[in-house]
Amino acid sequence: MRTPDGLDEWRLAGFAVTLAGDLREDDAEPLRAAIALVRGVASVEPVPADITRHIVDERARSELCGKLATLLTDGK
Repeated sequence: MRTPDGLDEWRLAGFAVTLAGDLREDDAEPLRAAIALVRGVASVEPVPADITRHIVDERARSELCGKLATLLTDGK
């Protein structure tokens, strides 16, 4: 894969990891600690869940369910 500057490889600065669901801070600590032990990991910073993210998730879920219901009832 070519990079914008024409090199044949990409350089990665990090990864974003998304949890399957929100966790309480104390429940997430063992997972944070395990990720921090992986070779090459410089830091692991938690990202707080907020109402905005919840609203976006719920709107997407609602839209998808609506489209699925239309597909199943109308066949379109």
